[in-house]
Amino acid sequence: MVVLYLTQQGASLRKKSRCLVVEQEGETLAEVPIIKVERVAVFGNVSLTTPAINLLLDEGIDVAFLSCHAELRGRLVGRLSKNVYQRLGQYNTFLAEKTRLEFTRRLISAKLKSCRRVLQRVGYRREGLDFDETLNTLDIYARRAEDAQSRAVLRGIEGHSAHCYFTGFAAALREPFSFEKRSKRPPADPVNAMLSFGYTVLASDVEAALESYGLDSYVGFYHDLKYGRPALAFDVEELFRHPVVDGLVLDIAAHERLGLHHFEERDGGCFLNEDGRKDFLRYYETRMGQMDDENRNFRKSVFAQAEHLARVAAGKAQFEPYVYH
Repeated sequence: MVVLYLTQQGASLRKKSRCLVVEQEGETLAEVPIIKVERVAVFGNVSLTTPAINLLLDEGIDVAFLSCHAELRGRLVGRLSKNVYQRLGQYNTFLAEKTRLEFTRRLISAKLKSCRRVLQRVGYRREGLDFDETLNTLDIYARRAEDAQSRAVLRGIEGHSAHCYFTGFAAALREPFSFEKRSKRPPADPVNAMLSFGYTVLASDVEAALESYGLDSYVGFYHDLKYGRPALAFDVEELFRHPVVDGLVLDIAAHERLGLHHFEERDGGCFLNEDGRKDFLRYYETRMGQMDDENRNFRKSVFAQAEHLARVAAGKAQFEPYVYH
């Protein structure tokens, strides 16, 4: 199964029998049997014909529409899940403050353990990197998160740990890439450009996984409710953003998979250009499904976490967050 990324500006997607065909100015760029397509991501000015849309809906294939900078504009999805009781369970869990706090304790603790593991793996592979103090600090923060008495305290723990983690992350980068601090709107440099782009693509993947199991991605437990914010998707993304996206950026820098010519300055910030987006997405897709071991395949792990959350919402399980090992 593949994720079909449509990044060629001016291209169109049409149906041909049981296949999806990508065309531009009469030239066929790709032809993929529908049975092999898991989901579709459309970036910028790419059109879909009505027959192609109908085929995607009939097959229950999610389509995400994003800007060229990976800002999610909307999604094409099939009918809402009929399991209203599961959604009621999710809402009841959200309204129960004690349960919500326990959920967020485990979420943030698991996230910090994964952050720690990202740096630990880099330290094993690279001589001259000493992360002992950083690893010890992240371990302390992860244990504090397990005992936090409020979500406000958890946010404080997360903020302090983020500064500690990104200091180590910056030290692990190689030239020509460097990193001073996290900047989002707009990204200030190539590293932030890759992080922002990758986080947005990952959030779209997580949202699709959650909704495939009938969950409401706008009702989360750690991220507060806000109009238009897929809070639950952002909750779950916290578990995967560092091992998936940060790990990918470190790999790109270590092996010089992208260069400064893959970026452009515009709108007061730094962004991946068209070639940069194509190459980044190719590496991202490889990272999401590169490992044969099901326990180490990130895409399978995202869907496994969504399936588990559906059981939690139905009252059939206690929340056990994914931890990167």
